[in-house]
Amino acid sequence: MKKIFFSISAAAVVLAGCGEQELPQKNEIGSFSVSVEDVVDDYITKADASALDVNTFKVEITGPYFEWSGTYGEMPELFENVAAGDYQINVASPDQAVAAFDTPSVAGSAEFTVKVDEITSVQVVCSICNVKVSINPTDDFFTELSSYTISVSNGNSAENTLIWTNEELSGANYALLTKENVSQAKSGYFSVTSSLNVYVTGFRAVSQEEAVYEMVISPIAAKDHYILNLHAKTTGQIGGDGSTKGLSINVDYTTNDVEEDIFVPGFEETPVDGPDDPEQGEDEPVVPSDPVGLSLEWPANPDYGTYELKSAYSDDEVTLTVKADNCVSGFVVKITSPLTPFLSTVQAIAGSTVEGEYVVLDLLKPETAEAMSFLPSGDALLNKTEIDFPLSSLLPLIIAFGPEYGSVHTFVLEVTDTEGQVLTKTLYFEYLGN
Repeated sequence: MKKIFFSISAAAVVLAGCGEQELPQKNEIGSFSVSVEDVVDDYITKADASALDVNTFKVEITGPYFEWSGTYGEMPELFENVAAGDYQINVASPDQAVAAFDTPSVAGSAEFTVKVDEITSVQVVCSICNVKVSINPTDDFFTELSSYTISVSNGNSAENTLIWTNEELSGANYALLTKENVSQAKSGYFSVTSSLNVYVTGFRAVSQEEAVYEMVISPIAAKDHYILNLHAKTTGQIGGDGSTKGLSINVDYTTNDVEEDIFVPGFEETPVDGPDDPEQGEDEPVVPSDPVGLSLEWPANPDYGTYELKSAYSDDEVTLTVKADNCVSGFVVKITSPLTPFLSTVQAIAGSTVEGEYVVLDLLKPETAEAMSFLPSGDALLNKTEIDFPLSSLLPLIIAFGPEYGSVHTFVLEVTDTEGQVLTKTLYFEYLGN
């Protein structure tokens, strides 16, 4: 997906030292500098990007002998008299609201080492932490409806809800949406939860009949961009019982753009001329295919629906099979969970990084492979054409930390083959008390 890149260079200059040692010592003093460059692409509009003032970004540097925190604008050009050693830098935009208009949130981190007589260059990738929602009403929506509201929320409170309407309303969670300003309409950014709830209410211009449409979008993930195409039909194609006949979903996984066609039902009118079969000519949903010769199969859950999180599983119940005709060259697992102690434990694994809400484990990274005890890693994956990938040792660890009933824990598996093809599968595990 599109990302914001921050280039960070650290230059270490030794002021004192007499003899080479494998591990940096506290009395080996160096200096380093940090520079940040942001590159914004079409995931974020120019208006939204203006909210990303790099000087306001929060920066935190931690290590065994040195710590610093503040904003990028406050950061000195050169950190002097810093002991050589391993450090971590975390960068995040200051606005991390659960729901806000035109205010994306980004975050990222990286590990770097200040070494003796060496210059270290580090790159931090700050990824979008949000789900983006854009509203795109069609001409028939504006023609048929005299007033309307589109409410999108990722929770049950007012702070979780954003509302688009043609009424002039004040408040940070309201945005004006009319035919005249639709091309400049605000986008909403939501923190990642289990789902987005969409509620559309409209009143017909000629009779003031009310029509209501509700839908739940689940699952959702950081960097998804949901484009809600709104229609108001009067041909009776969609019933007033709330059925979703005619709802089409088109997913483009190259950009994580997700288009939802929403037809507001409930208006009765003489149908327009058309085919006898109302479904004739409707576009079929576009279903993305897996890369050629690369697959990730889960026999116990072939559709990858939400699966129950349990303290123990039967043989091979949560074992996935990787098949790669061109051999595996990369294997990354991304984990996010509302259970902070569990996520912190995963983050403590050597070589782990953080991308937004996710802790990232590169299972082919040497230090990660050496520390890994509950997932296949290293030589067990590299250059293999078929791999059994069990999760039966990892999942029960979550239970040990006391998850809440109904909590959902997400695992994203990214497999790369030697041809550069990437296959991504997302697994959801919900705790139901067992």
